Amino acid sequence: MLFIKDYNFDELREIFTSMGEKEYRVRQLFNWMYEKNVSSFDEMSNFSKDLRARLTGQFRLSPLRLEDRLMSEIDGTEKFLFRTHDDQFIESVFLRNDGTDEGRLTICISSQIGCQMGCRFCETAKIGFIRNLSPGEILDQICHVRRMTGLKNNNIVFMGMGEPFRNYDNVLKAADVMNYTFGFHISVRKITISTSGILPAIERYIDEKRPYNLALSLNDTLPEKRVVHMPVE
Repeated sequence: MLFIKDYNFDELREIFTSMGEKEYRVRQLFNWMYEKNVSSFDEMSNFSKDLRARLTGQFRLSPLRLEDRLMSEIDGTEKFLFRTHDDQFIESVFLRNDGTDEGRLTICISSQIGCQMGCRFCETAKIGFIRNLSPGEILDQICHVRRMTGLKNNNIVFMGMGEPFRNYDNVLKAADVMNYTFGFHISVRKITISTSGILPAIERYIDEKRPYNLALSLNDTLPEKRVVHMPVE
């Protein structure tokens, strides 16, 4: 089974063209998936019954299943636990900057199942590396959190499980979809990718002139001390 959120606009345009559908249908699809954030193809009311049936037969809409949701009584921070199609688990965190729904709201999302970087202070490092998340698994975290909280004006930070630049292509593909005007329409200024310092990927990011915020996780300013806690260099 294919997961439709794994595809960007150009890829779905080719698929829809092969199905005999016009390009505007792809824009409508992205609007349903990310702006209206529906949970089934049957809810896409401006699609014909035949198109909805074909999409249902060929694709799955959501690659993740919500397993648990916990909220801090102190500051309103919420943690979401998701199960993947292959029975692995990832987490996302919803942060309320001032403890309310009125201030700065941020979704912290994962990019990998496990991590190979080996940072001493990180619980994810204890899992080891299992696999990269697909673009759809990255995007679906936002869909679930927005649906569960009912809040849309979010900042997105790649600071969850995994090293984003060890999953460079999928992370950037997902970030580009987040920015689509006919989807989430999240400003590039509200998308931040955090890295422990993967130099070749940082250089590639700069060469490609990517517009998203880039954050470097240091934890110590002295290399000889940092390498003890973060053996990533």
